[in-house]
Amino acid sequence: DSAEDYLNQRNKEFLGGDISYEANTDIQNIVNSGKLLDTSLINKLSNQITFSGILTIENKEKTSVASFKIVDENYPLYGQLKLKNSVYEPLKENEIYIDETISKNLGIHKGDVLSFNESNFIVKDIVIENPESLLAGFDFSGKVILSQSAINYAKLDLQLFRKEFVTNIALNKKLNKQELQTLRENARVEKVRGHFDASSNGGLQVGLQIVER
Repeated sequence: DSAEDYLNQRNKEFLGGDISYEANTDIQNIVNSGKLLDTSLINKLSNQITFSGILTIENKEKTSVASFKIVDENYPLYGQLKLKNSVYEPLKENEIYIDETISKNLGIHKGDVLSFNESNFIVKDIVIENPESLLAGFDFSGKVILSQSAINYAKLDLQLFRKEFVTNIALNKKLNKQELQTLRENARVEKVRGHFDASSNGGLQVGLQIVER
């Protein structure tokens, strides 16, 4: 059914994968160990780090609080980020994508320079649509996307930030109800927040199944 397929795809795009794991500490080792799920089920994964910070215009006349997301080369697993002037591609260490909120608040455009953690970043483009943002028009703080190489470039000490580690996973098969239940139990045992796309299971479901720590 085309309507169901569309909603299933949107579910995955909003979630960022078939599964999304979140924790306040790095969970890559737990994922790789197979304690959360059988690693043979993984088709592709994307590791991200999110935190809040302050962006400054190069001349320091204006600042803006922003939500930062450090992404890897596999981001996004589903859907596409739509940009104002170009097509999404991985960032260099000194490049960032910003959303329209920051662009409007600071009067910043593609090619302008912003400062974060005393390092200058070139605005590669403006994100006008992000599949992970269900209510994109209601963001109160702007969003920034950086590459993992930006950590070393900006000499970021992540211990100074209140951060969240995210691993999004695209599976190579649909899971049945029992398999989903096993994943939920595994997440509880490992004290990891698990978000599971259950839209392909038990009929049409719009929304996510969530396990809290």
